[in-house]
This record gives sequence, C-alpha cells and structure tokens, in this order.
Amino acid sequence: MIDLTNLEEIKKLDPKNVLESIDSFSKQCAQALEETERLDIPYLEGEVDNIIIPGMGGSAFAPEIVKTLFSQEIKIPYEIVRGYHLPAYANKRSLVIISSYSATTMEAISCGVEAMGKGCRVFVICSHRDQNELVLFAKEKGLPGYIFQETYNPSLQPRLGGGYMICGHAGLLIKTGLINLTFEQLKKAISEAERINQPSQAKQMAKDLFGFFPILVASEFLNGAIHGFANQLNETAKTNSSYHFIPELNHHRMEGLQFPEKFKNLGVFIFYLSNLYDERVKKRYPLTREVIEKNGYRVLEFKAQGTDKIIQTLETIIFNSYVSFYLALLYGQDPSLIPWVDYFKEKLSK
Repeated sequence: MIDLTNLEEIKKLDPKNVLESIDSFSKQCAQALEETERLDIPYLEGEVDNIIIPGMGGSAFAPEIVKTLFSQEIKIPYEIVRGYHLPAYANKRSLVIISSYSATTMEAISCGVEAMGKGCRVFVICSHRDQNELVLFAKEKGLPGYIFQETYNPSLQPRLGGGYMICGHAGLLIKTGLINLTFEQLKKAISEAERINQPSQAKQMAKDLFGFFPILVASEFLNGAIHGFANQLNETAKTNSSYHFIPELNHHRMEGLQFPEKFKNLGVFIFYLSNLYDERVKKRYPLTREVIEKNGYRVLEFKAQGTDKIIQTLETIIFNSYVSFYLALLYGQDPSLIPWVDYFKEKLSK
C-alpha cells in the first residue's frame, strides 16, 4: 500500500496534479469572488420570481452546496435541473443559470436553448475553453455570467474546480441582489476554513474507508457538501458511496440495515457533526448512531470546527476533497482519470 507521506510515490499516481488543485481550493474561491465582484450584470431583485440551475455531475454539486448552505438567505425559489428540459413554470420572470464547468454539458446547454425560447433571463457559468459549446453559445447570444480562466485547477477536472463554481454561483447571486450575503462574508470564511484545514485527519479517514462502502450522513447546511463528496468518491477514488440526511434517514433508512448480512462487513457510516445544527437535529445523532451500531455497522465522525455555517461548509468541502484523493491513492488509482465516464460519452456521441 502506498505511503501517504511519500511525495514521490504520490506524484507517480498523480501526474495531472490533482493534489495541487485541492490545495488551491481557497485560491479558486478568492479568484471567483474577486472576478464576480467586478462583473457588470443586472440587479434582479424584484425582477425575477425563481432561479433555475441546469447542471450535471461536478457542475451540479456546486449549486447544490449553495442551495443547502444558503437556504435561509436565497430570497426566491432555487431549483437545480439534472436533465434536458426546464420545468413547465420557467418563463420570462425566471433566471436560468447554465452551469457547466467544462462548457460542454449537453443537458445544461439543452436547457439553455429552451430558456432562450421561453424568454427567460439567462446567465452562464463555465470555464473559458474557447471552442467549447457553452462559451460559443454565450458569445453568440450575448449572455452575461461568469466565464473563468482555470488558473488554480491544473488537473482541469470539474469536480476539482469547486472553488470557482461554488463562489462563482454565490457571487452571481450577490451581484443580482437575490441573496442576503456579502462578498466580505465569503472572503472571511474562506480564510478561516483554510486555517482549519487538516490533511492529516483526511489521510486517516481515507485509511479507515479503504476497502469499505462509505455511507455519508449530514444535515441542513452540510447536505450539499456530502452530495459533492459522493461525487468525488465515485470519480476520484473510483469507489461506491451513498448519502443520507438526518432527520429523513430516521424515517426509513434504519429499517434497511438488517439485510443483506454481508453488507455489514462492508458499509461504514460517516457522521458529519455540527454544533450549528437545529437542536432537534443534534438530538437525533447519538440515537441514530446507537441504532446503526446495534445493527453491526461501524460509525466514523467528522466534526466541523468553524464558527459559522459558511466556514463549516468550506472546511468540510476541503476535508472531503483530500479524503477522496488519498483514498484513490490507496486503491492505486490515478485520481484525475474518469475512464468509464469518458467511455460512455464517446459511445453516446456516435
């Protein structure tokens, strides 16, 4: 098994510099905030009734994080669409933000075309790859939004450019006046989350998960973060994963712990704990752990340390990125490659 302290061994399995992309998360965030703060885009408070985000995979978990983290701050309904079509209610008073890190996501672009036909307000958020479809579409239609250079994502993988997408989405909402949030709040949170970051703890978590099926459990504002972690476990570590939210978990998932018996030797629950959860939610965690352990499963814990929910979410995202990276190395995998996704896309395009 690889020595996770040996940088030479790590470099052999990480030729595309995934580790540097993860190390640069706070720089991605800072760049996105600085650049979105300078954007000249319409102020839309009172002008739109809902926000619709078409996106898939690594381009969807960023708005998912924004949605759960800022559920009490976003002023109007906010929906993420993971398919080719907009909901029927989309109209001239809808803001559609086409989210595609690679600027090639066919489902998101399809929704963008529909949005133009419905007369929606349309923004884009994507990387600046000159000949890719969404960049060309935005230029042709004169669409506003945030198109960024991937300065701090050498791996070029969307799931590893989360800082651009998370803070890019948040920055657009601030500029349009559709969220009760400031750029200064985000900048301070990024700095504090970077200070809290502990890669050594992530290495231990990766070792604890090696050979097992991670079952992620969180609540409220951290729900989006574990959704994103499941994505990274799949693509980066090439491992199965699932996630559940408390209190929803308590209403059905506990009855599914008995069978098959052999899964008890594979499944490991990870509880994401926070002192900022609703008191009624916090009360559920120790009792849920008791039920899970009585059914024969191990439970691991990650305790967020930040003083507010933004810091806690960012530190969780950073931690999870390191865990998925180190777990990939333990499995002897190049963390940048996504061979089955590439295979599928190639076959689908024919």
